[in-house]
Amino acid sequence: MRFRAQYYDTDVGRWRPVPGKGTSPFFRAGSARFRTSQRGYSVKFNPTLQPSSFRLRGMVDFQYREKRRDGRVRVARRFTRVTTGGRRPARADPRGYSRGSAR
Repeated sequence: MRFRAQYYDTDVGRWRPVPGKGTSPFFRAGSARFRTSQRGYSVKFNPTLQPSSFRLRGMVDFQYREKRRDGRVRVARRFTRVTTGGRRPARADPRGYSRGSAR
């Protein structure tokens, strides 16, 4: 899986990648044999950038990989998910707050 942070560019009306380390490398999140697995990636933002308010969202790129008989690994399936609200976060400020994008 790989995490990507994006901001909404109001000048052109579209989402753009956060510059710098806004995209993680792909890393192993566990075996598909298990029902759930959790991973995370932290992105730092430069608060001195203009404008002083941003609309942010996160995306996750998934890749299911499988080993071939000859030992090589191939990507068997890939898809992307965008953050959504309505989750029950373990920590939030204010308590229990959850949105798909943030300002």
